[in-house]
Amino acid sequence: MHSTLGPMFYAPNRFTIDVEQLISGAVANIPSAKGVLIVHMHSARGLPKMDTFGKADPYVKITTIKHPELEARTKRIEKTLSPSWDEKLRLLIYSKTDTIQMEVYDWNNVGKDDKIGFVTYPMQKLLEEPEVEGVTMPIMMGETERGHLTFDMSYFPVSVRTTHAAAVDAQGNPLDPSAEAAMASEVAPGENPDEPDVDSNTGLLRLFLRSASNLATSPSLARKLCVRAEARINGDLIIEGSEIKHTDTPSWELGKEHFVPDRECAMIHVRLIDTSNDRIIGTLKIKLEDALAHQAGESGSDWYPLAGSAKGQVRVNVKWRPIMMDPDVANSLGQGKRLPGPPIGFVKLTCHEGRGLKNVEAASGRKSDPYMAVMVRNEVRGKTRYIANTLDPVWNETLFIPVHRVNDTLALECFDWNRVERDKPLGDALLKVSR
Repeated sequence: MHSTLGPMFYAPNRFTIDVEQLISGAVANIPSAKGVLIVHMHSARGLPKMDTFGKADPYVKITTIKHPELEARTKRIEKTLSPSWDEKLRLLIYSKTDTIQMEVYDWNNVGKDDKIGFVTYPMQKLLEEPEVEGVTMPIMMGETERGHLTFDMSYFPVSVRTTHAAAVDAQGNPLDPSAEAAMASEVAPGENPDEPDVDSNTGLLRLFLRSASNLATSPSLARKLCVRAEARINGDLIIEGSEIKHTDTPSWELGKEHFVPDRECAMIHVRLIDTSNDRIIGTLKIKLEDALAHQAGESGSDWYPLAGSAKGQVRVNVKWRPIMMDPDVANSLGQGKRLPGPPIGFVKLTCHEGRGLKNVEAASGRKSDPYMAVMVRNEVRGKTRYIANTLDPVWNETLFIPVHRVNDTLALECFDWNRVERDKPLGDALLKVSR
């Protein structure tokens, strides 16, 4: 109430009108994320047998209790009870009082995937300690423990301006509490409380697909157009505008927020499609940097000409919300697979022997043919020779494993070698380079 009446009835009196918004209409009202959660999902150990062959095809889905519709998931690892994903996932956080939920599933080719269990982690703990590494927690189903999940987590809040109300008016007289509250909640013309204090190349992009105009090549064709739209960022589909029939001036007013690791490399791509014949009416390809500069120009316009259309235009609005993040972390979340670059060092690992290994060849009257493989980020970096027909192998081999990050984890996997079939896992262990 004070925020509405205060500017008109409390000194200094003012009432702000956004003329541009009144003329052109407001953009879609979409919720604003508080920040982005980065989860480095390492591995799971001790999962229960989920099929008749005594294995599972596990993957992890990450969501929150308050916003289960938002999710990120790892790839599935087939035929294992000890998966190593080594994947980084990101999830937008909309409430600081939410709870993160990591659900482990067994993928099924037919029918619904089976839920193995879940791990929960309150956001409040991340606010107190925004970065946690090497967390291992039990995977629970009811009161039953069904293995353990190992992960790192980091939370990066959006950088926003903090507004402070003046305690005195223009004449230096103290404001009464109600007027001070009104001033605190009121925003000066041209200001936005969500505008950033700092700039960053990493952040959240609020993308709005608003409308289009002059799509038809002639007035007689205008009523024949049936238009749908799609907007992508770096190839990822962000917004789908539903079909609007019999018009060449469709309006969608849709918006969505999307995490962008590198603003300078981000590209916005909008396509308008005539659904009556699947013809592309026109396209817009523009760098995010150029779109922000265009909208911040003197005209403040968010209209853009469509390539492939004589007079067609599309209305796309962008807003940038920076997040302070280490560039190396941001780059690791970018599009595509980054080359690891030169190693920072090597781990000298000597594999001496194994004792009492599992016999997976008992049905053929033989014993296992074990060897050791060392994996980093799901890539084999070294392996020993296999020792035939034994459960107590002696290798005495030294491997030199290249390391690209101090927080890398070596997965030591023991396999049974097979000439024809896929090698069978016998067991594994994890070794953190930092330790």
